[in-house]
Amino acid sequence: MLEEEPQENAVFSFAAHVDDVPIYMGNLAVGVNRASGQIISYMGLEDHPSVFISVPRQPAVSFQKALERYAAELEIRLEWFYQYKGERDAENQAETADNSPAPHKQPSGVCGETSEIHHRDKGIRYTLIYRPHFPNGEIRFIDAMTGEPIRERNKR
Repeated sequence: MLEEEPQENAVFSFAAHVDDVPIYMGNLAVGVNRASGQIISYMGLEDHPSVFISVPRQPAVSFQKALERYAAELEIRLEWFYQYKGERDAENQAETADNSPAPHKQPSGVCGETSEIHHRDKGIRYTLIYRPHFPNGEIRFIDAMTGEPIRERNKR
């Protein structure tokens, strides 16, 4: 077995915060030479931190109201979902590693004894899932000042 040589440089990453609130996609990274300790690279925020001086620091919409707005736009659909054998094996290994309980079994009558149908010859497993659906377009965020949804751009 080959041993990897240590990298010449190390990179340290940090999440940027203002008033203990994380900045979405706001990461800082500092590259340091391991031998000399010199900073060799820095990647910070696109804007200067002073931009936060002039913006409101408290939301106008409560967390509960934002949650209610999100829920009002959300539909949950019951659908069949399948995983190929490789995906299922990885999922089972992860469950075993963290001692998670076995998947919940539906009462008989849904599809035999469980909600899963195994196709051993193709390595596929079907299971019932509840999937979120946004009929008016997927919501990425709720504006904390207006309570209005900020939607996913149309993908064409």
